[in-house]
Amino acid sequence: MIVLSFDTSLAACSTAVVDTGAKTHVLAASYCEPGKGHAEILLGLIEDVMSRAGVGFSDIERQVITIGPGSFTGVRVGLSAARGFRIAHNIPICGLSTLQAISANLSQLEPPVLSCPIAVLVDARRQQAYGQVFDGALKPLCAPALIEVDDLRDWLSPWKSMPLTLMGSGAGLINTNKTCLPEMWALTAGHTSPDAACFAQVFKDIEPGDTPPDPLYLRKPDAKPQIIGQVNA
Repeated sequence: MIVLSFDTSLAACSTAVVDTGAKTHVLAASYCEPGKGHAEILLGLIEDVMSRAGVGFSDIERQVITIGPGSFTGVRVGLSAARGFRIAHNIPICGLSTLQAISANLSQLEPPVLSCPIAVLVDARRQQAYGQVFDGALKPLCAPALIEVDDLRDWLSPWKSMPLTLMGSGAGLINTNKTCLPEMWALTAGHTSPDAACFAQVFKDIEPGDTPPDPLYLRKPDAKPQIIGQVNA
């Protein structure tokens, strides 16, 4: 099966074309961190990886994308593109939470860290973090959540007496001093944004729903609707 995967939910813009057949391999991939402007570059990156992979939309059998949480605009950009491809080319969409997609980055470490629970924490700014915990097979142990930074330790308390791998841009928000963390907890390095080539391979067995996935925001957008009749100062 030829899969097109992409992510625009955080600072990175990541795209890949992956063959998930008997021997999964990446046909082409691109990863960059523009910070913003995902809408302007996503379609060009998708065109580039498809060209390098030597495939057209008629060859793509599935899309695997992130649905949030993350940047409100970034999440919308990715979902809008996927829905457009679904309508134009009848390509089903498989959605992953941004946090589960980040957890797949652990499979690229040497050796892979996939033997104990994994807490993925993303800095959501405003002294908050997005968080989700997975088992060693990267199956969710809880739903994605928006957590106050001061409450992170309490939120992770069910795992305080067991080995726990912490990863993501928000992992250091708990405490960067490892001596202050429970002794069986460990911070790990790696991409703090989803890598499309990676999560398409790790979650190659994910199945699409009958309808496109909904965005997972967890927090209301910053933009406020203008009040009718409001006069600008």
